[in-house]
Amino acid sequence: MVAASLFAFHLQVGVRVALRMLSPILAAAAAVAVLYGSPAVVVAPFVALLFPPAPSLTAGLLATVLSTALAAFALRRLSLGLRGWIRHLPADGVAHRRALTAGLVAAQAPLLVLLGGTGIVAWSAAPGPSLVRLIGVVPCAWGSCLAVLQVQRGGARLLAVAAAVGAFSGALPVLGAALALLAVAEITAGPFQGVVTGRAPVEHQGDPVGTARAPRGAWAALRLTATTSWRALRWRVFAAWCLAVPALLPAALFVHNNALLPAHRVGAARLAGVTAAVLVIAWLVDHLATRRPQWPWVRSLPWSALTRAGHDAALLLAATVPVTAAAAALAPGALPALLATSPLLALRGATAIRKPRTRAWGASAPLVAEGVLAGMLVTLVPWLAVAALALTPVAALAAKRAEQHRSASQWNELEHLAVGDPLSWSGT
Repeated sequence: MVAASLFAFHLQVGVRVALRMLSPILAAAAAVAVLYGSPAVVVAPFVALLFPPAPSLTAGLLATVLSTALAAFALRRLSLGLRGWIRHLPADGVAHRRALTAGLVAAQAPLLVLLGGTGIVAWSAAPGPSLVRLIGVVPCAWGSCLAVLQVQRGGARLLAVAAAVGAFSGALPVLGAALALLAVAEITAGPFQGVVTGRAPVEHQGDPVGTARAPRGAWAALRLTATTSWRALRWRVFAAWCLAVPALLPAALFVHNNALLPAHRVGAARLAGVTAAVLVIAWLVDHLATRRPQWPWVRSLPWSALTRAGHDAALLLAATVPVTAAAAALAPGALPALLATSPLLALRGATAIRKPRTRAWGASAPLVAEGVLAGMLVTLVPWLAVAALALTPVAALAAKRAEQHRSASQWNELEHLAVGDPLSWSGT
């Protein structure tokens, strides 16, 4: 019963991931078919590559590569909850691994539908190999999914890859051998390494809480802050830099397409640089406040409040380096003002992270207002950059106080309507 529930749970998650991937794939295929005037333009390349008229290991290798890529993409989404409540169920690691494999196969529904439709089209040209490949679609997908899992015995992953390639080769004897290899891989793979069953200690990969010793020293503190921030942000750092493009691109067009005085070029670069830095910091502040909440364990380490806030400010300041360099490339004379203003903005961002998130517009709204005002003032009156540099210690004290008054047990309520929520006391 537990194994069936595990399978049903992972299948449902896999179907949700498949639906997310299916929409852009169908949209792209429909767009290509409309542009070229015929659906055959979309189907013909897949028929030629995946369903040749004769048995071919190349077709099996190509299908395995596609299936493995989709499985690797879906693995992170399907394995997010494997270290939570689900590991307390009375099921061993092998049952978890097989249920996860089934979910990964369900997540490949777009590819399976594509292979099935292409195989039906290729049936008329080569009925024998096409039928064998259609039978081997699911074993190929299963072997590819097993190949991306971190199982106890790594040799089973190699057997799974070989089985996936052979299952889609189009030769009936090779299909039989592939099914045998897949069965051996399933039996010998063992449990999935991401699931801890029984009363074993929880394994946190890269989580400082799981370490036996508290880190000490300034570099250890900075490394811990950088690690947790990167785990919370990841690709969002690049999205923040892309958000700075609307501020830098108009300034670049204005500078290069007009005959300006040097003072006007420097002023445009100052305004664009400060605005871009504000947008980058505001984006990161909102996501750090949401995805890296208050960590009570850090408060027990021998680091001052100013150190913790200063490390966040240092990371935010480092994130503004590319946009500052891009603005300085427009007019090198703007670099001193940008370097004088950026520390103040970074410290205000570190303060905004620590403010209670009671506003619907996020933690960065005051920062954006302050930053845009500072950019306009520095653009109009350049010597105010010195005043911004002089205000940096004051901003550091404000960030320190915000860290000191930050509640370690603060609860940030989600933004949702209570009416209709069965878990809400006011839901009716």
